[in-house]
Amino acid sequence: MKKAIVLGAYGFIGAACVRALQTSGYRVTGVGRSEKIARRTFPDLEWIIADITKNTIVNWRSAFDGTDVVVNASGALQDGARDDLVAIHETAV
Repeated sequence: MKKAIVLGAYGFIGAACVRALQTSGYRVTGVGRSEKIARRTFPDLEWIIADITKNTIVNWRSAFDGTDVVVNASGALQDGARDDLVAIHETAV
C-alpha cells in the first residue's frame, strides 16, 4: 500500500486531501500541532503531533521514510502568538 503524509491534515484543505488519498488507497499519516483537534477530526488516522516550524531535518527524514506522497496543506493567515508566517511558509518547507 502506498503511503502519504499530509501536513495540516485537520485543516479545510488538508482534510479534503486526507479523504481523497484514503479513497485512492493510500495509508495516510496526518501532521498537526493539536492532538485534540487531530483526534476529533480523524480519530483513526495515524498522527504526528508536531509544530512544523520547530521540527528538525532528522525528524522529517524519519517521518518521510518510505513515503510516496507528501502534501503540504499547512499554513497561517497572519503572524501571531502561535503563527510565524515566514517559518510556516518558507523555512519549514
